[in-house]
Amino acid sequence: MDSSCGGQFDATIGGHVSIPETEYTFQYAEGRLPELASLIGTVRNPTKNKLIFQSIPRHMRRRTAAQNPKRLPMRFRQGHISQLKKSGTPTEKKRPSRKYRRRPRNLRAEYARRQRDVAWLETHIWHAKRFHMSTKWGYRIPWAPCDKSYRACYRATKSHCLVQDISIYACFELRGPLVELTQLKALCNPTELSFIAKCFLSGQREGNVDVFRCNEYPFGAIGRVSFIWKPPGREDQRCLWIFAHPAFAEEIHKQIRDLFALSEASAMELDDQEAPTSNKLHRNASGSIEMRDLTKKLCRFRLTGPLSHAILSKALKCKLNPQIDSTDFTLEAHESQIKYWKEISTIKSPAELAPGMILGLTVEDPRINRPEKRSKALPEDHLCGLIEKIPNQGCLSAIWDENLRNNLAENILNTQKYNEKRQKECLIPGQRCKFEDDLQGVPVLLVQRPGVQVQNKPLGFACGWDVILPACYATIMWISFIMWGARAGGWRDAISTSREMGQDTFAPDTEAGKREAVTSGDEQKEQFFRKPPKKRPNFTKLSIASPFHCPWEQLLQEWSTGSPTSSFYILRDRKILEQCQKALKYQLNIQEILLPDCTLIPIQILLNSRGNPGNNAILTLPQPQDIEKKQSGHHEPLHIEPPARDIHEKARKMLRQHHKKFLKHQRRLRVNRKRKEQEKSTQRVKIPREKSPLVVAACTSYREKMRNMWLPENPTSIKEQCSRRVIGYATQSDFTFTDSKVSAIGYVTWNGFRELIDTCRKWKQVTILVRGTTSLHYRGGSIAVRQQ
Repeated sequence: MDSSCGGQFDATIGGHVSIPETEYTFQYAEGRLPELASLIGTVRNPTKNKLIFQSIPRHMRRRTAAQNPKRLPMRFRQGHISQLKKSGTPTEKKRPSRKYRRRPRNLRAEYARRQRDVAWLETHIWHAKRFHMSTKWGYRIPWAPCDKSYRACYRATKSHCLVQDISIYACFELRGPLVELTQLKALCNPTELSFIAKCFLSGQREGNVDVFRCNEYPFGAIGRVSFIWKPPGREDQRCLWIFAHPAFAEEIHKQIRDLFALSEASAMELDDQEAPTSNKLHRNASGSIEMRDLTKKLCRFRLTGPLSHAILSKALKCKLNPQIDSTDFTLEAHESQIKYWKEISTIKSPAELAPGMILGLTVEDPRINRPEKRSKALPEDHLCGLIEKIPNQGCLSAIWDENLRNNLAENILNTQKYNEKRQKECLIPGQRCKFEDDLQGVPVLLVQRPGVQVQNKPLGFACGWDVILPACYATIMWISFIMWGARAGGWRDAISTSREMGQDTFAPDTEAGKREAVTSGDEQKEQFFRKPPKKRPNFTKLSIASPFHCPWEQLLQEWSTGSPTSSFYILRDRKILEQCQKALKYQLNIQEILLPDCTLIPIQILLNSRGNPGNNAILTLPQPQDIEKKQSGHHEPLHIEPPARDIHEKARKMLRQHHKKFLKHQRRLRVNRKRKEQEKSTQRVKIPREKSPLVVAACTSYREKMRNMWLPENPTSIKEQCSRRVIGYATQSDFTFTDSKVSAIGYVTWNGFRELIDTCRKWKQVTILVRGTTSLHYRGGSIAVRQQ
C-alpha cells in the first residue's frame, strides 16, 4: 500500500509495524498450515476433562441420555461412544434387519399360523402394509387406506379408476340338468327376473337377484347375489356360478342344499381326481345336481370408474396361439374375442357397452406388460367406431375348467424366478425376453357393470368392470392394475360408493342386516359408556329412545291398525315402488295402493339445509307450521325439540353414592384385616388383590343398573318418543358428492308414509323432518322412493 495515499495506521502514530506493499499467497498459506494443524489437533484431542454432554449446547444435552448415538451431531458421536465404553455402560446393538431375523420358511409358517382363525386374502400382504385392516365375516379385510384418501377415492370412482379386492365373496358352482335347476325360481322375487331368465341362460350377461327363503316371498329376505351361467354345451348339463357376500353366504348355501336335498359327498363316493379338491362337494340322492364351493379357487377384482377400461386395455394383452388343453377353449372363439377386444379398446368409459356383458379372454402373464414406473393409463384420442354386438362365442373361457385351474396353480412361475430370468436374458431394460413368450396364458372373465341407472343420480356413475381370475394370479394381476394407475380402495370406500349410488349395504329385513345392526349398536354402546358421564349425551333429555339401533318391530307394531306382528319386510316390487313415487308427486291417489301394515318403504332423503344428522336419525311427520316455515325460505331448524326431564338423574346420583360408600367400606375391611394380621406376624403381610365374590357381584349389579338408567333396554314408545311422531329411521346419512348435499338412506312405515302424503297434500310437496340422535333440531328434507 502506498503510504502517500493516506499512510499506514500503525506507522502514522509512531508504531514499528509496517505492512508490506505486496504478499505472496502460497507463502502466506504455507506459513499458516502449522497453525491450522495445531488448532485441529487441539479440537480433536481436548486436554480438558469434559464429557460429551458438557461440550454440546444445553438444549441438546438430553440426547446424550439416549442409547442411540445418532441423536448427537456427527462430530460428537465417536467421542460419546468411546466414553460409554470407558464407563462400562453397554451400547445397545442395532436391531437386526427383518430379513436376517426371519427366514422365508419361518414367515410362511407364521403366516399360516395367523390364518387359523381368520382367513387372509391373496393380496393380504400388499394391503397390510398400506391399509387399516379389519376383521369381519371371518376374513381379515382392508378397511381404508392409511393416506386418508376419502375424497381421492371418490374422485377415482367418478373420473379415474378405483380397484377393490372383493375375493371375500363366496362362489358356489351348481351343475345339473336345466330342467331341475329351474327350481331356483322358488328362491327369487316373482315380480323380477330369476336365475333362469332367457337373457342370462346364454352366459353373455351377468344377473343380479334378491334371494329369499324358499317360497316365503316377500318375507324371509336373505340378500342380493350375482350369478353367471356357463355358455351352453350339452343341454342336459348346465353350470352356474353364484357369488354371494360372506355375511349371508352360509344362508344361501343352506337354502340351495335344502331346495335340492343335497348332502355332503363322502370320501368313498369321490373319484380319484376329485378327492384332493372336492372337500366341499354336495350331491343329491340321484347324483344329478352337484354343488361345489369355489370361494378360494377364484379371485374377483372390482374396477370402478371411466378409466377402468383403459387400465384393462393396458394391463391385459391377449395371448397369441395359447397352448390350452381344455374342452371349454376353442381357437375360433379366442380369435373372435381378440378381435372384439381390439374394437372396444378405444372407448372412453365402460358405460358405453351393454349392461352386464361378459367377455372371456386368455391373456398373457400380467408381469410382461407391467410398466417400470407407475403411470396413468388413458384412453386413446382417436374416435371409436360403431361398436358391434358381442360375438356369440365371446363369453367362452377356459376358466370354467377345474383341471386347468389346478394346472395353472402348479405351473405358475413365481416372481423371484421370473426376475432372475429377466436379469439373465434381458439385454436392454424394458425389452421383451424370449422365455416370456412361453409363459402360460391366464383365462379371465370380464363382467361389465353399468353403474347408476336411476333418474335422480348421474347416469353411469360407478360403472366399471369386474375381473374374475384363477386365485394363483391374484397378486400379480393386482400389482399390474396398481402400476397402470388404479387407486386401491377398501370396504369403507365400498360403503361410500353404495351410498353415493343410493343403495343400502345391508337391508334391515335380512338376517345379515340385523346382525350388522346389532354389532354396530354394541360397538357404539361400548364407546358411549367408556366416556365419563359429563361427556355423554343424555338421550333421555334429547327424547331419543333408541340411539344405537333401529327398533323396526316395535315401530311397525305401534303404527299397525290390525293385529300386531313381529315379522316385517321391505317393499321390493318395482311396479308398486313406482306407484309410491307417483303418489309422492300427487300424480296417483295413495288410497289405491294396498299394502299390509308390516311393510317398510325404502326412501332417500335430501336435506335442504345445513347439518348432518348421522346414522340412526329419526324421520318424523311435520306439522303445518313446520311446512309453512319451510315455504317461507327460512334456513333455521323447522322445529326445536323441548328438552325432556330425566327421571333417572337423581336415582343415578344416589346409586353412585351408595356404591362408593360400599367400596370404601370394603376397603376399610381389607385395611383392618391387614393391620390385625400384621400385628401377629413378624414379616410383611400381603393381602391378595383378587376381589371377593361379594364385590364382583355388587360391581356387576351396579354396572347393569347404571346402564339401564342411562339407556333403557325396552323403551315404552317409539312412535311418540318426542314432540313429532316418528315414522322411520335413516340407516345411513352423510354428505354425498354426487348431490352436493347431505343425503340419507332410510325406511318408513307404510301407514306413516300414507299419513305423510296426506299431511303435505295442501302444499303439493312432501317434506319430512329429520333429527339426529345428539341434536334437538329438526331439519326439513325432500324424499324419493328408492328403486331396489
